[in-house]
Amino acid sequence: MKLPPCNSQLRSHSRTGHDTASGSGVIGVKELIRNSSTRGPETEFGEITAISPNGLPDRVAAHTSSLRVTCQLEGERPTCRVARQQGGTSRTCKCSADIDRFGPPKTQAILCCVMPTFLDRYLAGDRIEVWNELVALGDAVRREPVQADAIAVAEETMRRDRYNIELVITRLAGMGYRFAAPAIERELDRIRKNITEPKFNSIMLRQVQNAVAAGSLPASALNPKEHPAFKRTLATLRKKEVTLEAELERMATISPLESPRVFYPPEEQTIENLGVTERVAKGPLPISIRCWYKHVGYVCLSGAHPVLNPDGCATADPLVVGALTDLMKGLVIGERGGKIVLNISMSNLGKAGLEGGRPYTIAIPSSCADVELDNEWRQTTFVQYLRKTFEWGGFPGWERDSSPPRNAIAEISEGLLPI
Repeated sequence: MKLPPCNSQLRSHSRTGHDTASGSGVIGVKELIRNSSTRGPETEFGEITAISPNGLPDRVAAHTSSLRVTCQLEGERPTCRVARQQGGTSRTCKCSADIDRFGPPKTQAILCCVMPTFLDRYLAGDRIEVWNELVALGDAVRREPVQADAIAVAEETMRRDRYNIELVITRLAGMGYRFAAPAIERELDRIRKNITEPKFNSIMLRQVQNAVAAGSLPASALNPKEHPAFKRTLATLRKKEVTLEAELERMATISPLESPRVFYPPEEQTIENLGVTERVAKGPLPISIRCWYKHVGYVCLSGAHPVLNPDGCATADPLVVGALTDLMKGLVIGERGGKIVLNISMSNLGKAGLEGGRPYTIAIPSSCADVELDNEWRQTTFVQYLRKTFEWGGFPGWERDSSPPRNAIAEISEGLLPI
């Protein structure tokens, strides 16, 4: 999915993303408000007298009786107040307008104060449409009152993600899923092989051969086990081996939710780290990514299960979202063409312990609501990827398999919150 460039000139949109350009036929402003082009000092406008057939949606039209709109300039921005009679009580809503982008001030005020917010619509079930409209706004999503509404939607989305992740992990544990253990075992195998069968890399071998030829090292140094560097490294390898063995034993006695290799929720310094990331990137993180790390954190469903995720098989492509601290390490080395490209997840091959594949990446800074997830086969955004992930019980790679384990996936995904 190709997102609109976040620094582009976009078409005018209302609070909910509807086009308000003159003649669009989407918002009937001509019949909506009398004298719709009026601007200036304190000005009172008449009540709404008609709704165009191609005008506001029914859910908004139902609330447009007995409205009075007053506008005045506050600096360069007109501010409108919409008064509405409800059960004998007059309620007033104040809304600042952006005359350069969103159409006549009074129209904006009515849409701002009367039309359901993005969050209202999200909670009512228009989840996909809401995110599509937020993404379509590009960098205009950062303008109030849209920005606060978009953040509210993103935070609700990520709270649901957090609930789903904890439930999926708990259910997988009940099915005997081996979280992280296969990766630890592969690492142990590598360390033990380096201990018992050490080898020089090509550069090191050439250096040793030259040193032996020059007489600065004995011929025995050509045996990696006799080389001084290996003897210094041996103690470090032994220490890592003991640490990983202990971790493997501990993982068998604790809940996966307590293992930092599986799930690591936000910490006290998360907000500070998000600020540092944005300062180094010289611009904002996408709203979706910022809210993910604020509410969810690190998650890794890599592991093994004979049905859901066979060991050494890259098909399942389990959900993995890297830690914020790991992303921050890429701020220095990831710059490409004015953007910083960060690895947010391993490739499907890497998750299975196989070589090859390109990690899933995002590019920052970005003022958009969501961000493209590059190198993921769907060519989708981060939120859409999460949506697919939970539809497939945490293993979205099964979507492109001809014979996925549907019963096991249904057991895991039953009752997850829709995002």
